Amino acid sequence: MNSKRKLVAAVLLLSVFSLALFFWLKPVRTTAVAPTPAVQAPMKTLPDGRPAPVDPNAAMRGAKENFGPDTNAMLAFAAAMMKPFELVGQVVDQNGEPVAAATVDWGANNNPDPNASGTRGTTTTDSSGMFIVRSHGLDVYARASKEGYATFYSDNRKKVRGSDGGYKNGGFLGNTDLPTGNKNAPAILVLRKMGETVPLIHIAERSVQTPKNGSPIGVDLETGQTSSQGDLKVQCWTNDQAENAQGPYDWRCLLTVTGGGLIERNDNTVFEAPATGYQESVELTPSPEKWASKIERQYFVKLSDGRYAWINFRMRTGGEHFFVIESSLNPTPGDRNLEFDPAKVVKSP
Repeated sequence: MNSKRKLVAAVLLLSVFSLALFFWLKPVRTTAVAPTPAVQAPMKTLPDGRPAPVDPNAAMRGAKENFGPDTNAMLAFAAAMMKPFELVGQVVDQNGEPVAAATVDWGANNNPDPNASGTRGTTTTDSSGMFIVRSHGLDVYARASKEGYATFYSDNRKKVRGSDGGYKNGGFLGNTDLPTGNKNAPAILVLRKMGETVPLIHIAERSVQTPKNGSPIGVDLETGQTSSQGDLKVQCWTNDQAENAQGPYDWRCLLTVTGGGLIERNDNTVFEAPATGYQESVELTPSPEKWASKIERQYFVKLSDGRYAWINFRMRTGGEHFFVIESSLNPTPGDRNLEFDPAKVVKSP
């Protein structure tokens, strides 16, 4: 392999590593807001807030492990990990008003070892809701939280700005559609000031392996357990039997709530389930214009006994199939309020 091809391979590996570490750093989804303890960042800073000098040999050692004797590739990899950045952001509420004293947890993608964590830290917004993160690396992930405010995740598919965000280091990548922001145009994180909350049964994310032949898997939204009598039935049909199939291949997934139904939740700031408009079954399948092996959706759910719930559902196909689901269930029949407060959580039976 000549030097040019090795450089291309280095850039591809950086991209894959960047995505992997981004999702590793990203916290588990939850509609609850809980104070996050401060995390000590491994990287020291100078009194003026600038990053303290770091050991470039660490990046070079990681580069040698990945690229061996290819000097050009090693230098490109090490330089990318050491490239400084400044993330300037602002935390606002659903009305665009600044949120002071909000906690912002962040993690930088700057460790050459894909099995180890990058630099992490925690900061707090000022009276104008502003915050600054200074570090180095390929990109940075940030998430805002504050007691009394609900967090909701960004939905790139719908271009919904949420309480979290991933930002690319423009100093390394050049122009990027995920800029780290500046004082005149900060990166925005949004929190929603909570309204009237009610006791809910909240089941944190869990993954369930799924057959490819349409055999149903039932999920009990009260306990989170799989059961043939579960409220939500999940079926998947996939034709990916070719050896080393990477796609596109045909697949579809069917969600069914017998005696009730589902309706897609299109606004992360809405916590009241609709009274009508539910479909007993909804089908998920990749778009013919842009094939994908995975799909994520949020739904309001009406059960057969008149109770309402909210679910976040992610289907992953290719190889061993599985879905990931998180849910909040209002135990009172007829009550459509699904705004969750961890102080009022109802224990699952």
